Amino acid sequence: MREYEALLARMGDRRIDGYIHIKPTHLGLKLDKTFCLENVRALLIAARRHGLFVRMDMEDSPCIDDTLDIYYGLRADFDNVGVVIQARMRRSLADVRELAKVKANVRVCKGIYLEPFSLAFTDPEIISRNYVRLAEELLGAGCTVAMATHDERLVWEGARLVDRLGIPRERYEFQMLLGVLAPLRGVIRDAGHPVRVAVPYGPNWYPYSLRRLKKNPAIAGYVLKSLFKS
Repeated sequence: MREYEALLARMGDRRIDGYIHIKPTHLGLKLDKTFCLENVRALLIAARRHGLFVRMDMEDSPCIDDTLDIYYGLRADFDNVGVVIQARMRRSLADVRELAKVKANVRVCKGIYLEPFSLAFTDPEIISRNYVRLAEELLGAGCTVAMATHDERLVWEGARLVDRLGIPRERYEFQMLLGVLAPLRGVIRDAGHPVRVAVPYGPNWYPYSLRRLKKNPAIAGYVLKSLFKS
């Protein structure tokens, strides 16, 4: 908590155009939901003091209901909080339609957690199609949407959606990880779309990065290609 609060203060002092994203389980979700909610509340107060935003990550299926409950509980008092929805999950369309009712700020991603077949899509093409469907539902409902992807096809679909729906720049952005497909990031930016780069931060940034690579072999491939090109 103290490290997050110090980071928010530094970002505010330096007027950095960025925000932090947090994992609810790192703030006590699996210990006690109320304890987690109060920790996130404290961070939102600190972030608001500096004019900054906080996004709650979405973790594996046992955490989804509690994470959304915390989000809705805080959304009534804070406008600087967002959440994440995973296209891999079969429930996500229903979740998106509820989030659309409060004009939520939502990051859409494919999702990296291995889940039971009953809960999650396993076909990559279906996951991609669901991703586009979720983004379209949110954008069409007036939500602010962050499209997190390194898949050029989904970038194309996202660009098509914002063009067809006439979405202004302040209501969407593409998001990518630092060190992954920098040329694609440049193409998106040069086409006039807003792009945000996620940067691992803190003393455990290296183990975190390794975990992400292990969970998502496709991203590992992108990183290796970038290293060889460099």
